[in-house]
Order: sequence, then C-alpha cells, then structure tokens
Amino acid sequence: MAEKNEYLFRIDGFTPLTLPMTRLVEYMKDLVALFGNEKEVHFLCVEEGSAAQRIAVDPPAVPRVERRLLAIRTRSAPKRLNSCFRSINRRLIEDNTSAALISPTSKVMSFPGKKKNKQAEVGPIREVVSIQGEIVELSGRDETVSVYVKEGSEIHICHTTRDTGRKLKPYLWEGKVRFSGLGTWVRNRESVWQLEDFQIDSFETLRDDKLTEVVTALRAINVPELEGAKPWQVLSEIEKEEADNGSRD
Repeated sequence: MAEKNEYLFRIDGFTPLTLPMTRLVEYMKDLVALFGNEKEVHFLCVEEGSAAQRIAVDPPAVPRVERRLLAIRTRSAPKRLNSCFRSINRRLIEDNTSAALISPTSKVMSFPGKKKNKQAEVGPIREVVSIQGEIVELSGRDETVSVYVKEGSEIHICHTTRDTGRKLKPYLWEGKVRFSGLGTWVRNRESVWQLEDFQIDSFETLRDDKLTEVVTALRAINVPELEGAKPWQVLSEIEKEEADNGSRD
C-alpha cells in the first residue's frame, strides 16, 4: 500500500518495456524541477505493467511540494515553475500521449499532452515595445552586439549597434535598464507569447530607490493648491476637466 507521501507519474499507453530509457530520464529531469526540494524527493521505481514512476517525498518537505503543485494547478506559480509543466506537456505531445500525477488519495495534476487542442503558431509579429532588466552579458564580433537582458527568471537575447553596445558596457551587472526598440513576438502552439528578437534603439537607466524612499519623497512635495484636498476629489475634478475639454474639441 502506498505511503501518504508517495506520488505516481503515470504516462498513458507506455510500459517499462516500451518507454525508452533516454525518454524516461528526460521525464524524470522535468519531475525533479517540478517537485523541487531535490534532497528530499526520491525516485523509487517504475511500476510493473505501466510507465508509472513512483516518487517519495520526505515528510518535512510534503507541505512545500504540495504548495508548488497547487500553484501550478491554479496557474499562480512563477514562470520558471510553470515552464516545468509545459516541458512535460511538450514531451507528451511529441510522444502522442498524456499523463497524470497521482497521490494515494486523488489525481493531483493532469497533463493533457496530445489531448490539448493544438493552436496554430501566430507570428512573427513586430511592434515597438520596451523591456527592462539587468544586463548580464555583452558580446559581438561584428557591427552587431548581442545584449543578454535578465528580466525576472527569463533572459532575453537582444541586439543593437556597436556604438550603443559601448554605451551599455558601464551598466553590465549594474542595476536595471529600460530598453526601447522593435520586438519580434511569436505565439507558440501552447498559446504562450515568446519574444524571439529585440532590436534595441534606445535605453535609459532606472533608479533603484526603495519604496519607502519614494513615498517619503512624494510626501515632501509641496503643492499649495492641493493642501487639504482629498485625492479622489482631485482625480474627479481632473477627469471632469478633461471631459469638458474633449467635448469642446
């Protein structure tokens, strides 16, 4: 009988004899990233008669693992964690199957795989946009310089001229920068928009002030006309004034 802290990752239509070992290892790598807590999550075996991987979680780590899985299921997880789910689902689509992660009491998560309606790719779409992040690498051997911008857990590979690249060099690993330029977007078959390319036209450095410092600075601004005024009242008057001006145009 399964222990309370054991899970089964069951892949439909495969058995231990039909699922190649190399593919099994790839699924296991994705599951390691999905569960996290690497030192407290253990592979036990592949169930006989099906390609179901049995996974055990040390009791102290169970609440953390359950929170991770719940965040993915409710689509409230960070991008990096959601990418683990998408990676497994992509493999299932390639293998023309689907899967489920099962606890002893219920199905924890479904991986639709081939059952998911595959939408056609959209793009490339080009538009003027801006992104911001930290420059983590600059490289280039000709007139085009590659700029690696870390935004959260993602790294965008952008391109710019050698002259702009020289101007960006002092900001390597030095705070956040906002870039404006022409972005190329593609929506993949999983309905996820991806930035395929970004041509940097201009940039500006961003201040790294703490929220408390910003609030203090705002409060220090002296505007006699607003002395004692209520914020919502001021906003209402501004909106009314803009509406009146619009009706006269």
